[in-house]
Amino acid sequence: MMSFKRIFKYLFFIPFFILSGCDLFKSSKVPASEIKSASSWSLNDEHPSYSDCEDLNKEENFDCFGSIVSESIIKYISEEIVDVNVEIDEEIKLVINVDKEGFFSLLSIDASDFVKNNIEGIEEIIENAIYNIPQALPAVKVNVEEYVNTKFELPIRIISQESS
Repeated sequence: MMSFKRIFKYLFFIPFFILSGCDLFKSSKVPASEIKSASSWSLNDEHPSYSDCEDLNKEENFDCFGSIVSESIIKYISEEIVDVNVEIDEEIKLVINVDKEGFFSLLSIDASDFVKNNIEGIEEIIENAIYNIPQALPAVKVNVEEYVNTKFELPIRIISQESS
């Protein structure tokens, strides 16, 4: 049978260890400004890319990525838009998202009413063009080594001549 001293010793030390270990479960508060600063895009972070662009320096890589995206969109749009009866020379702005898996989606289109009214289905055509961009390598937030969603704005100039 256990002695009283031994039982007392266990009853005293077990709660002591439990209470002294509670510091391990304390959460520390990180200021919102520090979170925002760590989350902001930095020069070390990697923007979305394609394997064809990987061996290039950072600026050339970005240009290569932009060329692949632009060429894909322009090719799709030029194949889809065939019947425009007015002269158009306008820029539209697309806000595009590249998700953590490298897939593209359209967030918004900023086009004039003139363009929307004179190119039938332009918004749907552009949306389909975005979804048909080849999957990219996603952006990487280097300080946490995580793939991240990225959005960017892409201006596109729509030019057509009046058909006779």
